[in-house]
Amino acid sequence: MTPGTFDPASDPETAPKYEKAQQQREAAKPKSLTLRSIRELEAYELPVGMRIFSNGYLERGNRTTVLGQGGIGKSRLIMQAALCCRAGIPFIGWETEAPDAKWLFIQTENGNARLKSDLMKMRTAFTPEVWKHICGGIMFHTIEEEHDGLILLDVPEVYARVAETVKGYDPDILVIDPLRDAHSGDLNGDGDMTEVTRLLVKLSKAGGRTNRALSVLHHALTGRTGAARALGWDRGSFGRNSKVLQGWSRAQINVAPGGPDDCSYLVIASGKCSNHKEFEPFAIRLDEDTMLYHVDTHFDLEVWKEDLAGDKPKKEVTEDAIVNAINQAGGRIEKSMLLGKAMATFGCGERKVREAIERHIGGRFWESKEKRQGRPDAVFLELKSPATKPPSTTTQKPPKHQP
Repeated sequence: MTPGTFDPASDPETAPKYEKAQQQREAAKPKSLTLRSIRELEAYELPVGMRIFSNGYLERGNRTTVLGQGGIGKSRLIMQAALCCRAGIPFIGWETEAPDAKWLFIQTENGNARLKSDLMKMRTAFTPEVWKHICGGIMFHTIEEEHDGLILLDVPEVYARVAETVKGYDPDILVIDPLRDAHSGDLNGDGDMTEVTRLLVKLSKAGGRTNRALSVLHHALTGRTGAARALGWDRGSFGRNSKVLQGWSRAQINVAPGGPDDCSYLVIASGKCSNHKEFEPFAIRLDEDTMLYHVDTHFDLEVWKEDLAGDKPKKEVTEDAIVNAINQAGGRIEKSMLLGKAMATFGCGERKVREAIERHIGGRFWESKEKRQGRPDAVFLELKSPATKPPSTTTQKPPKHQP
């Protein structure tokens, strides 16, 4: 330094301010992009616990969309996913790998009464010890104050509030439900949809996290035509404004109604999976006692697809048809299984099938029950024979442990 020149870095009064200004200038400099060589990529090891679902449809650092028409049960389904992951058990047949991961639901549709109702029934499927562990890692944004119903990420003050919430809880999996309420614009337009997806990526990294899984629930097309798009050639265009959303997602799970009259049966199909092999479509059934879904192997997907295509006219559920279904199952079948099979075969809703069964009980088949510990009785239908009497409730069956 030239003699007589003032050095702010060495002066006791100016040194702290000078050092802070230097740090700010360094922080303001643009950072270069991260680069890796082929050798480094070859040596790269997948971090432990990277996958939330073993099939790769939910992973840390990636984006998964869950699409289905309004009211179909998307929220409840993803709640179940969180419970199963924390419990370390399969979710609708998929293995889970993150029992200690924390979940945060930023949601605007379900009030506290609905959340409590579902959770009180769901907890009956788990032991107290497992339920305690589940409760230690799941948090819900609830609609209680005036500002709670707003998660419009394009509004700066709202984004700051939501980002602060994410940073404060620091979840491993962030769920946005629904996407519609995350932006004030028109998500049918490419511009607003592109903006909200960028804001969601930014939000998922709040607090400096780059390995947070993001799951976004979004509405799909409705009606027969909409449900038919859940699989096949149009599966990628199942959601509203799917052109932008489908390209942004790394994995897409399509949820379609299994029948026209209710959503007790759902068809789960793959809309996309960029990093892993896609799964074949299958059906699940809601257990109204536990409000948990289970894989339904009796549901006939081919008949369901024919019904959506209009190739199979609806038929009456006759006593002969019910007896034939029971006979094919060996003379005895759980009533819920018969419901799913009949709904798919006859192209009608659960209510109509139940009414047909009730009309014919006592004719050529009986209804019986089996006691199950800690859960409501299982109901069966079984064929009558000349020597049989109406069955009594005598058998005990252990509860299911894998929702």
